[in-house]
Amino acid sequence: MFSKALLKKSIFSVLLFFSLLLVSCASSTTKEGEVSSLFTADGEYPCEAELSGGSGKASIESPCSVRIENGKIFARLIWSSSNYDYMLVSDENGETEKIMNEAAPGGNSVFQIPVPFFDREFSIIADTTAMSVPHEIEYSLLIRSPGRKAVDNDPVRSENSDEPKKPHLSGLTHIDDMELSYTSGFSVSHYEDNKKNRYSFITIKDGDMSGETTQYFLLSPGGKGDISLLEENKKKNPGLTVIYDTKKTCIVSGQAMDPVAKLGAIENIAFSGRKKEDWAIPEAKDAMEKGGILYAGKYSSPDFELLLSGGCGLMIENTMIYHNPKIKEKLESIGIPVLVERSGYEDDPLGRLEWVKLYGAIFDREEEANKLFDEQVERIEKVKGLPETDKTVAVFSVDTNGRVSVRRPGDYISGMIELSGGKYLPKGPLGDSSSSTVKLSMEDFFLKCEGADILIYNSTISGEIEKKADLVSKSKILKNMKAFNEGDIYCLSDDYYEMSMSTADFISDMRKVLSGEKEGLRFLKEVSD
Repeated sequence: MFSKALLKKSIFSVLLFFSLLLVSCASSTTKEGEVSSLFTADGEYPCEAELSGGSGKASIESPCSVRIENGKIFARLIWSSSNYDYMLVSDENGETEKIMNEAAPGGNSVFQIPVPFFDREFSIIADTTAMSVPHEIEYSLLIRSPGRKAVDNDPVRSENSDEPKKPHLSGLTHIDDMELSYTSGFSVSHYEDNKKNRYSFITIKDGDMSGETTQYFLLSPGGKGDISLLEENKKKNPGLTVIYDTKKTCIVSGQAMDPVAKLGAIENIAFSGRKKEDWAIPEAKDAMEKGGILYAGKYSSPDFELLLSGGCGLMIENTMIYHNPKIKEKLESIGIPVLVERSGYEDDPLGRLEWVKLYGAIFDREEEANKLFDEQVERIEKVKGLPETDKTVAVFSVDTNGRVSVRRPGDYISGMIELSGGKYLPKGPLGDSSSSTVKLSMEDFFLKCEGADILIYNSTISGEIEKKADLVSKSKILKNMKAFNEGDIYCLSDDYYEMSMSTADFISDMRKVLSGEKEGLRFLKEVSD
């Protein structure tokens, strides 16, 4: 017979074994293509699902229904929108499958998709018909293994690690969210009070720069809302910036003026961080000539007295203001809200273009913004549908020290080249992902880009060039590049970066150059012999 001590020891060992087994199964990540050993049986299980990417506005129901059949995993996804008509999903073997929406007409889109593995993110593509032209949008999807939930410090992902907590808005009812397809930099939610006054809640996501944080704004388009309600929310939410009036805005960011002008909202701009002669945008020049826009000093030394006495209601800065945090603090301390524009940090060129919708929300012109955006997308889609070329393109400039600046691979410039049918050089990843440009030695640039079919000199950094001799004066090694000897060298016009609403024009220029056409170019000028 067993002694009591031995019996206790045996029971303890058995309990310990099963405890360790359960902990191991609950805490480990399943391998690619495998199902957790606790759930090898065929059947259906509720599993938590997490969607990220896109504009951040779309969502899927969680938990979702997961079916396991012969060791394969399938998930039934129900979207928050009825506008998705198909999805592209790769199985565990890397084979891409096109899956059609199975929902009834008018119902939220529903798809049965294969899941390559539990507890790890994988990419999916969903096609939306919400806009004038259907668009494929890439998302990341994570399906947690049955029984597994997100917790703090979870090895898969912590629920508290993605976004800062948003302010709670009192006295306002959420109506809907702005439809966004490409941008990763901002979002807009629409609210109304009990008197049906409209409000916009704007989130501008943080970047990688020191001192940069997520920005939250609340405003009533056209200034028609309840001021006391705005003030109440400002008191309750220290991280929330309230914009009371946009009729006397100051624009410092060069990339913000073009969409504002194209929206017909130039009348809302009372101050500028640039002098008249420094603007390439005709509407800005004309308004400054007529006195409608006053020069209020550059970003690093604004005329506080003029801005305050002139009733400035909003400053639209670029990220350079983060190098002068005391200036930003001073503006905010005297009651001038500061919005830091980040469209130039978008990876997708259409994401950069979509910032026109942000200015539509700020200046009460959302319909006009949607129309402008859709027109550009329609033009881009026509070029995008043309056959790809094998030609490679390098965009660069040379500073006085002989160092070469190139656009970071994966940013919106390289994206436009890819959309036009070309291939961008140098290949990435390269340098600091938080910067839009990367510095290379001349030798390193030559090694990475010597075989480029087309060279584009970035005049916005070191001025325009007209002849090949101008390049040779910067470095004789450039004479040995393929494009130099075959005559395919162009200079990017110095007004391009201000023309942020001309994405379709640049892509059209690139397509012509890739096709051997040299006439009718807007932003690219051929460099002569």
